[in-house]
Amino acid sequence: MGFYMKLKCVFVISLYYFNMSQSAISHQLRVLKQANLVKKTEKKAKVVYYSLVDDHVREIFDQGLIHINEK
Repeated sequence: MGFYMKLKCVFVISLYYFNMSQSAISHQLRVLKQANLVKKTEKKAKVVYYSLVDDHVREIFDQGLIHINEK
């Protein structure tokens, strides 16, 4: 899935992938970080980039999205 292949910042995630505010996305990323599912990969000025911890986590997210999108 393209969503998980590159680093993403909160702004891009909120604007292009979800219909949620940046603060809501930040909160969700904080929860995922505490669960060791995502990590802060880079920080440029005030922009923080996140990525999934590893390919196992990506596979779990992919399966979840497939399940959600089943009709």
